[in-house]
Amino acid sequence: YDGLDMDMDTNTDINTDAKLKRVLQKVYHDLELDDDHVLNMYVYGSHIYGYATPMSDFDIIIVTDYPDDPYTKITNMKTPKHDFTLHKDPDGEYDVVMYNLENYKKLLQINVFYIVECLFVPDRFKIKNTMDLREYYLEHAFNPRRLLASLYFENRISNTIAKYNMESNRKKALRNYFHMFRYCVFGYQLLTTRSIS
Repeated sequence: YDGLDMDMDTNTDINTDAKLKRVLQKVYHDLELDDDHVLNMYVYGSHIYGYATPMSDFDIIIVTDYPDDPYTKITNMKTPKHDFTLHKDPDGEYDVVMYNLENYKKLLQINVFYIVECLFVPDRFKIKNTMDLREYYLEHAFNPRRLLASLYFENRISNTIAKYNMESNRKKALRNYFHMFRYCVFGYQLLTTRSIS
């Protein structure tokens, strides 16, 4: 995507920004994205949480204005569990999940935590932010009970993965224990301040 224009600030790791620009160009090319239909784009994952290495991929969520969403299936509005397509770069540089706006808003109503969390990433990781979905979430979708259910759901998954990998892949296990801690801290912030810092 040639029109990509990220703001750089003095605290930014220039190598990360250069890699991100290149990866985003690749995402636009590989997924044949039309920027006119891309509403919001967020980077989340290890680059946000502070444990990215030079070899880390970029986890990206894209929200589009397309009326159809062949990549997502939401069968139950009472659970954070939903089916989605993960677009993985063959070279291991990105993992992308795409939602249309209608389904993204449904997932905000359910309070799916990683969907909500993207709304609070630092501005430099909001690659495109055409719609203020944070305001939409706080005014129309924020629901402490559903948020707690989503946090419990995510913690159960991370705990299961951590226990399963403790002997064979300690690094993966510890990363999932970190996520459990993160869910608790970020969830507490969101429940008490309606924000994540």
